[in-house]
Amino acid sequence: MTWQQRSSVPGRSRIRRAASVLGVALSVIGCSTAVPLSTPVSPPRVAVEPEGVDLGVVPLGEEAVAEFVVRNAGGSPLRLAAPALPRATRVEGLLPELAPGQAVRIRFLIDTANAIADSRQDLKLVTSDPAQESLTVRVRLDVRPFLAVRPGQARFITVQHAREGTISQTVVALDGASFRVLRVESPLPFVRVSFAEVPLALRRPELDGSQWRVDVTLPPDAPVGALSGMVVVHTDHPRQKRAFVSLSGFVRPILVATPPQAEVGNLDRRRTRPLQLLLKNFAEELIEVTGVSTDVHAVRAELEPVEPGRTWRVKLLPVTQAPLGRFDGKVLVRTASPKVPTFEIPLRGQLVEGTGTR
Repeated sequence: MTWQQRSSVPGRSRIRRAASVLGVALSVIGCSTAVPLSTPVSPPRVAVEPEGVDLGVVPLGEEAVAEFVVRNAGGSPLRLAAPALPRATRVEGLLPELAPGQAVRIRFLIDTANAIADSRQDLKLVTSDPAQESLTVRVRLDVRPFLAVRPGQARFITVQHAREGTISQTVVALDGASFRVLRVESPLPFVRVSFAEVPLALRRPELDGSQWRVDVTLPPDAPVGALSGMVVVHTDHPRQKRAFVSLSGFVRPILVATPPQAEVGNLDRRRTRPLQLLLKNFAEELIEVTGVSTDVHAVRAELEPVEPGRTWRVKLLPVTQAPLGRFDGKVLVRTASPKVPTFEIPLRGQLVEGTGTR
């Protein structure tokens, strides 16, 4: 029994030493795995090829196309945008983000008929590259007309229901080439266009090549308002496929009221001094106004000629026995003209007593 007690002490000591060594080893291993090594990520970097493009001679009216390859040469995603393109320029193929190493082909398309610059276009890209947050690529081009349109514009200042008006254009080739007009497009549905080749006897002798006539016609029933847009002449000219005529002007109404609306506000029904509108005739002929009235209970209208057939005053007075309250209607003008038998002026306000305009 005594021998067994002495032999058991050294065994426990060896076990404790081994456990201590193993704990130290596990501790060392644990520390080494708890602090991993990290690889730094590089920022995005934009690269463009080429930095500029020279397109040479581009016929007026044709679409100029410039291509660029944009690549992300960095290690993080690259964001791209083209927020402010020049006028008459659009972009195709642009992606909002490029992965590291990814490339994209971008096409800038310039409408030379409407672009501002005819020799250089600066196209700006915005990127997330910290070293190059904006990037400008340059397109050089020589925009030249090969067709001329004379006078090149059709401007109408007229009154509705006046005589039909036509402005003629002559299309010629500046390089003396033979060509045909294939079709002509009007920017407004009521503006008529037609075309025909100029007969040999009527051609301008100092000009070589084909000569064509294009007529732009404004009908009498054209709606009131501004005229604007481009008449587009399509041709088979070998260099320039489109020519342009600028359309502008204005169609007036026959009768015009000043102010155009009768906004009388709070109208005191005891008012004795009339509110007045000025009515004017812009037609070539004189017009007889046969009567004036309103379609509201609170206001009556009277007519006073200023210049017979041309100018009148329309006087508005409250109806003293009418009930108080708001009114919304029209002043009705009647004439003897078949072009404008009636004319309406908006009439709005409120009939009050004692607190309105007197």
